Amino acid sequence: MSWTVGIAVENYFVAGPDLALALVRAVAAVPGWQPFLVRGAGSDVRELRSRLGCADAVICCPQPGEMHRAVAGRPAVALFGTAPGLPAVLFDNRSLGRAAARQLLTGGCRSLVWLGAAAGEITQQRHAGVVEIATRHQIGVTILPDSEASLAPLQRLPGPVGVVAYNDIFGARLVQRCMDAGLPVPEAIQVIGIDDDVLACHGCRPALSSVGLPWAAVATAAVRQLRRPGPPVAIPPGAVVVRGSTAERLPEDTLVAQACVLLRRSPGCNAGELAASLGVSRSRLERRFRAALGRSPLAEIQLVRAASARRLLAEGVSVAHTAELAGYASPGTMARALRRLTGLAPRALRG
Repeated sequence: MSWTVGIAVENYFVAGPDLALALVRAVAAVPGWQPFLVRGAGSDVRELRSRLGCADAVICCPQPGEMHRAVAGRPAVALFGTAPGLPAVLFDNRSLGRAAARQLLTGGCRSLVWLGAAAGEITQQRHAGVVEIATRHQIGVTILPDSEASLAPLQRLPGPVGVVAYNDIFGARLVQRCMDAGLPVPEAIQVIGIDDDVLACHGCRPALSSVGLPWAAVATAAVRQLRRPGPPVAIPPGAVVVRGSTAERLPEDTLVAQACVLLRRSPGCNAGELAASLGVSRSRLERRFRAALGRSPLAEIQLVRAASARRLLAEGVSVAHTAELAGYASPGTMARALRRLTGLAPRALRG
């Protein structure tokens, strides 16, 4: 089958050229398909429809309720939004929120803050992911409605405070405001965004850490939906890109700091072995962990193992070898732990 596939994604501003390039490559890899990149139409549906005139099929980011007008009855796939009767590729926004919250907790944050407006489906899903992880670790989530809100709540919370920003633009602005107000990042406030918008992330000092969006996976799923339309496909998060705003810092408590270093070197040890290696009782270690981090040694072990497993899987290490290196008793044990913490199976996290 010979097709010209129209690609119109410039109105999804976060992606920049990365999404368009990934889609062009994925479409060109299908025998008989030719990519046609539409430029200059923006979100003008009438102009978009005109420019797509030569296309046999379409991949684009819809404006709500207007996708059908742009595609004019051709086979089509909607990205990051839904349109009646069309297959879609979406981000798993709840998992994006979970990934951001886990990164902050792994870095030793004792409080969590959500930075973003309450309205909007995507915002609500990302916020729900943050709340889910916080609830598992018995931590509340404070809400800042936008990056211009008062910083007073950040100063009242037990530190270090971790802030998950709805997107990188919000996050970068908050980093700059905190630094200007004398709230050091990441020593007192750690901030992580979502989307890994490189220009936004490097628009503040220190640069913003962010949860990446896997454009190649999006493009592959879009092509599959064109070839064999099906239910909406949710794409899990990409890698967390760690920059200066969440640089890992050890707790001030020397005993707990030593324990954290040992855990990262030997994630397979349990709480009893950890206490013994430090020459203290398990109950004493428990008290010190809760005072320094607000969570138990067991909770820290679970976070460290999960972070190690996610990194190894993203690097392409096999599931069985990842389980061994990350300190799990078996691949099945790792799978259950990752599902509990991330909602995803190990194979879904592989690079």
